[in-house]
This record gives sequence, structure tokens and C-alpha cells, in this order.
Amino acid sequence: MKKKQAKKEVFITNSFGDKYLYSICKNLFSGKQATVFYDRKFKQILNQKNQFTVIIGTDSGLILRYFKEKKLPGGAYVLCLELPQVYQRLKKDGLIAALNPQLDCKPFSAGSTGQTTFDLGAHLHVDNIVTLVADSAAAAYVEEYREMAQAAQDQLMIEQRKLAAAVVQEPYLLTQARNITENLIAADYLKDSFVGKTAFVLGGGPSLDDSLPWLLEHRDAVVVFAATRISARLVEVGLTPDVLIAIDPRPVNFQVSKEMFLFQPHPVLIHADHADLTITAQWPGSCLYCGGVLPWDSPLNRNDFPRYGPTVSNQAVSIALGMGFKDIYLAGVDLCFS
Repeated sequence: MKKKQAKKEVFITNSFGDKYLYSICKNLFSGKQATVFYDRKFKQILNQKNQFTVIIGTDSGLILRYFKEKKLPGGAYVLCLELPQVYQRLKKDGLIAALNPQLDCKPFSAGSTGQTTFDLGAHLHVDNIVTLVADSAAAAYVEEYREMAQAAQDQLMIEQRKLAAAVVQEPYLLTQARNITENLIAADYLKDSFVGKTAFVLGGGPSLDDSLPWLLEHRDAVVVFAATRISARLVEVGLTPDVLIAIDPRPVNFQVSKEMFLFQPHPVLIHADHADLTITAQWPGSCLYCGGVLPWDSPLNRNDFPRYGPTVSNQAVSIALGMGFKDIYLAGVDLCFS
């Protein structure tokens, strides 16, 4: 819809007194009363507390008129998104200025769900956002509504994923802060200290046992990196690694790794800055960290080895590369084995 058309088009009125733009709604409301229709369509909104509803389109203002006359439950909010040219027309006709505190309407642009007076993030956090599409937008008599509906829903999904990622990061950041007294020697002090040498990275996959006999026979020829959680198996076969790797911030990591304290002599422990404190604070051997001392930008944070992926095996390979190993072999790193 062109801006000029939206600006000049005259609202038509059906037999029930409902006013709308024909180019947007066509005959959707020519034979039915908007209030009766919306009572059925929006029944849940009118009865659900603490729900944030995003409605894409306004049926050229009919939805705004409807909710202006309704009392929403406590903690419920409705945000309508409109095409910019339609929004300006509704604003000109006074439909935007007189909205109640639980109702808002914003023009939509790609990459944003619109600045609103409501705390969208708070509702995303508790996952109580509902997205609906106005009938005229779903019908897409104006083609831009089809694009807007898809873009708005995609953007909301992106915001939800961003928030979910932030929530997932919380235990990592808190544990990193608790580890400040343990993050003393950065692992990059070992940079290029084993240039040209051979390393084995051991994970907990089923192929580990296939490699153990060879490793035991050639133990002095290679440097062995191992995830802490396979310590029990390595103790059982009598293989002491040179380097142990820990990254998990959860206390369960200590429970599955406690046999690491049985190794004699103690291997070097290289841990992520957010590794479980019950491991990092109790380790009796040499200890280095990867990452930053502080969970925010600071001169105390050193340039670190690059990290390739989120798993302990990824971290071990990253460290081995930073230390200069020429050949790095994997055992028990079975990826998507099933």
C-alpha cells in the first residue's frame, strides 16, 4: 500500500457502525459485527492474566477500537504492529493517542518489533508471549502484510533466542566471578611450548577403549590431554594424562570427575574460567585457566587461545593447537556416535 493511498483513502462504515479501510479489509466485515467477531477471536486475551499478546495488523484500526473499550486482566498487555503508512493514518485519525495503559500500537520495521512502553524482555523471560495475526493481515489483501507478518514473527523468535542464550550464560558468568581467586595463571603462558610434538586428546566416547592399549604402550612418545570426566576409566587402566581439561560450571562435574584426584603425579589442570569451583579450588597440582579473569572487559583479561566450539574436546584441541603441537589425534571423541 502506498503512503499516498493510505493517507487519502476514506473509511467505510458497515451496517453495524464499524469503520475500516476497504483496501485492507475488503469484505471481511461487510456482513458481521467486529465486536462479536473479536469477542470470540480474543476470548483468551480477555481472560488470561500476565500475558503479552502481539497482534500483527489492526484491521485498519478495528482491533484498536475494540481493545480501547475492554478491560484487560492484571499484567496483560496487547501490542499491535502496523505497516508504517497505515500507522500514520491511524495516528492522524486519533486512534493512537487515546490508547489505554495496557494497549499499544507501533509501526513495524524489519529488525525491530517496535519500541514499546511494555517490558517485552520480561515477558520473553517467562515465555508468556502470544503472537496473533489480524484477519486482514492474514488475508494479505495488501501484500506488505504478508511480508510484515513473517518478519515480525521471525524477529520475535530471534529475541526469544537471544534471551534464552543470556539465561543459559548466567551460571557461566556467576561461576567465572567466583573463580577470580583461582584464575591466576593463564593457559597462554604455554603458547608454542610444544612445537612439532604429538598430542592425543581423549574424550569419553566408546572408541576410547580401542586406543588405550596403544597409548599405554607408547605413553612416553605423546602428550595426553583428557577430559576430567573420564578420570575413573583412566585410573582403572593405569594411564595418567599429562593435562586434564575441565569446562563445566555445574557441581555435577565434580561428582563425575572426582577420581582425577587419584592421579599420581598430578597432571596439569587447564580449566575454563567458569569451571566448577569445587574442582578448581581443590586441585592440588599445577593449574592454568582459559578465558578471562573477569566476566567483563578488563586489562586483567589476557589474550587467550582461540576457542573452537563449546565442548571439553573442542577446548582441548584449541589448547593443543595454541601450545604448538604438530599432530593432534583424537580418541573417544565420537561426536554424533549412536
